[in-house]
Amino acid sequence: MQRFVASEHCTPLDMLHALSRARNRLVRLRSCEERHPAALVALWEGAVAHLEFEIRMVYLRIEHPAIMDRLREPEKPCSVLYLAEPFTPTDLMELITALHSAGVGRRIDGTRANVEQLVELFSWMFNVRINNPIQCRRGVINRKLRLTRFLDLLRNSLIEESQR
Repeated sequence: MQRFVASEHCTPLDMLHALSRARNRLVRLRSCEERHPAALVALWEGAVAHLEFEIRMVYLRIEHPAIMDRLREPEKPCSVLYLAEPFTPTDLMELITALHSAGVGRRIDGTRANVEQLVELFSWMFNVRINNPIQCRRGVINRKLRLTRFLDLLRNSLIEESQR
């Protein structure tokens, strides 16, 4: 019932129709001549009360559509930076792994930032997507060849810049 009511593909009239039919069916079951356990009767009464509440909410949505609009989360603005052509998200992951291992990132409460937070920030900053950051981090750590290729490139670039 909750999935049905939360569905945005269903019109309010269709919802009212379905909710009313479900309510009527439950009321008929509850009012049968048979003797039912008290727990079952309580469940029926709760379900009928819930259906009546949902019906009132649909009426409210019809009468005041602006009030019932769901608030959309504001979209996070895109970064103006993009990853340059010769570099890959794996290169960023090498940097993120080194930063995380060194304990560079801290939260506002002073605790150590986790890999997922660093990945989220770098992904946003360079408009890239890094799927499964933990597995990617493990892959960077367990590399056999060129373990720190990107970090070596950064180091060499800094040395060249300082020698100019």
